[in-house]
Amino acid sequence: MKTFCKQLEARIQEDLGNIALEVDHPIKRSELSLHVLDVGLQSLKQFIVEYHFIDPAEEILFFKEIKPTIYSKLIYHQALYSLEVNKPGGNDKAMRRYLQKAQDHINQYYKQNLEFYRYYRSGMTYLDEKFFRRGQYDFRLGLDNHYADSDHRFSSSHDYRVAEMMANELLRLYLTDALEALSKPGKMDFSLQLPGQLSPMRWTAPKAALTELIYALESRHVFNNGQADLKQISDYFECVFFIDLGNIYRVFQELRIRKKGRTVFLDELLDALNNRMDDADE
Repeated sequence: MKTFCKQLEARIQEDLGNIALEVDHPIKRSELSLHVLDVGLQSLKQFIVEYHFIDPAEEILFFKEIKPTIYSKLIYHQALYSLEVNKPGGNDKAMRRYLQKAQDHINQYYKQNLEFYRYYRSGMTYLDEKFFRRGQYDFRLGLDNHYADSDHRFSSSHDYRVAEMMANELLRLYLTDALEALSKPGKMDFSLQLPGQLSPMRWTAPKAALTELIYALESRHVFNNGQADLKQISDYFECVFFIDLGNIYRVFQELRIRKKGRTVFLDELLDALNNRMDDADE
């Protein structure tokens, strides 16, 4: 069971990582991510419905840790999708209020589930038999509305609540980053004056591709005799190409662990240039 779940989670994470690196449009990114997670959870459900747990401890492990880890990503991307399709137009002030309201919603959730949150986070186990084994629920301990509509072959009374908590932790980080981006002084100030004969050029490849290029240029020390750091270079590229790259350090970590290749964009550039030279030789 552990081997199957570990391999499934790794495949899901790889697919989500590739989507995050290659798809910049947030709504499309969420849609693709939700599809990956839906397919993955269906595969997990099919396996578990036909599987016989070795003992109660293995069943508790699955519903307390393994399933919520995967399910939380589905809840998280559902929340991101909702945030994007409902976000207000207008100025930064309206957006800030919108994001803060989402933060308030998360805080309210934790207040309403404080007792269970403390139980889970403190590593307590005395109620695990009730919370994380199928058919062992106790109405006096509280049931999620979600549980009544769930397939009880694939659900315990509280695994969904754990997944919600994990998703809210991810969403809290996302909202914090988004609010910090709004608060950065001079962020996205595209005031660079171009000569009259030049038209602005926008970067239309994935943002991860530009991050890959920036790291390569910085590593080769091509700007200011090697004195320009990553932040200076990324800020300059953002201004020139009218783009917000977000957290390039986090993107770099995702590039490092990308299984299909760390330098996909740079490799594509090299291939394209060689093909052009070959065509010119003919």
